[in-house]
Amino acid sequence: MRALKAKLTVVIEDYSGYDVRGLVWQHGLSVLVEVEDGGGRVRRALFDTGQEGGTLLRNLRILGLGLKGVEAIAVSHRHYDHTGSLIEVLREVSSRVPVIAHPHLFIPSMYVGGGDVSLSIGAPFTRGGYC
Repeated sequence: MRALKAKLTVVIEDYSGYDVRGLVWQHGLSVLVEVEDGGGRVRRALFDTGQEGGTLLRNLRILGLGLKGVEAIAVSHRHYDHTGSLIEVLREVSSRVPVIAHPHLFIPSMYVGGGDVSLSIGAPFTRGGYC
């Protein structure tokens, strides 16, 4: 497929200082990628899913978009703010779609701060479902 046109729509990102059309911003990332081929067909993929599904679905609705027609989901890495709504997204898509992720997606990820601070910052699910 040769892409003639590509459109990237940031659905979720970190900076909450903007008040754009009522969108909710949170720590993390989710980008809807739309690529048009030479025949006028638009192919859709989701890159990362943000922290939680409610924000992702709300922002998509406000932007006049949805998950219909998403053919693939790519996950950049295993942290919760990039994988948090993956389960909700998979429930919303109309058919089974491939998830492209690093094989270490399910390995726990910890943040260890000063003193006794340690937080799980990995994906909020295991290979079998939610943690």
